[in-house]
This record gives sequence, structure tokens and C-alpha cells, in this order.
Amino acid sequence: MLGVTLVTAFQAEIKTNFVSQIVMTIVPLTTLNALVILIATITTLYYFVFTIPRIHKGKWGTVAVIGRYMIMIALGASFGNTVVTRMKLLIGQLLYLLSDWLGIIA
Repeated sequence: MLGVTLVTAFQAEIKTNFVSQIVMTIVPLTTLNALVILIATITTLYYFVFTIPRIHKGKWGTVAVIGRYMIMIALGASFGNTVVTRMKLLIGQLLYLLSDWLGIIA
């Protein structure tokens, strides 16, 4: 009973968390942007699912390396977006202080 339950749970987990993400990414595959997102999704999922070090060697190792770089690019873009947003808020507050509140600049 335990074996049957584990196999059923494992199949459901793979279908819901792995295959469904890839299928939802493939659906609007009409532009270059969608193709890049598809490649990023597949390589990132490969990097996370197959994290055994011996698998990350050879020709499949390049897929894992591409996945790692895709993760780095996504995190870098997210960090850059945060920095730009904070700078925009700072500049807005400085303009308010210098023009409306203190009247230093026109």
C-alpha cells in the first residue's frame, strides 16, 4: 500500500509541478520572447530537479549551467528593478523637499 501511494503521489507531483509549468509556458509559443521564456523555464527546472552533482557534468551539465545563468539573470533583473524603484522614490522625495517645502529650486 505504501509503494502504490508513493508512486501515485510522485506522479501527481511531477504532473502538477513540473509538466504543467512547461505546458503553460509552451502555449503562446509565437514570439522569440516566448521561446526564450520556454528555454529559461526548462533549464531552470532541470537545474532544480536534477541537483545531483554527477548529473551536472557532460552534455546535460550545460543545460544545468544555462539554468543557473537564467536564475542569476532573473534575480539580477529583480534586484535592478528594486534599486531603480527606490531611486525613483528618493528623487521624488528630494524634489518635493527642495521645491515645494523649502522653495530652493523652482
